[in-house]
Amino acid sequence: MNAFQWGLATFKWDSAKRQYSIRPFNFYVFPNSQIMDKKIMQFDTSCIKFLMDNNFNFNKLFKESVGYQRLCDKDLVRARIDKHFKDAPEFNRAYTHLGS
Repeated sequence: MNAFQWGLATFKWDSAKRQYSIRPFNFYVFPNSQIMDKKIMQFDTSCIKFLMDNNFNFNKLFKESVGYQRLCDKDLVRARIDKHFKDAPEFNRAYTHLGS
């Protein structure tokens, strides 16, 4: 299953109006392939047509989305990141506000 958009709504009680105010937020999300191997994704054409018919912005999905990794891949992601920093000595220096 692929999720392309994630929504979150915050609610705040307004006692003067005696009602909630609601602020919805939508985020485009797409798997980050910079850390993991490239994945092949398959789509049901009827789902793509539904998204197109409802003005889903595929440009935002591919250009401006928030990258994510699946929770089941967390150990592999962590190992790859650790290896990257061990192999790159310029990242192993400690810096403070006074310099190195």
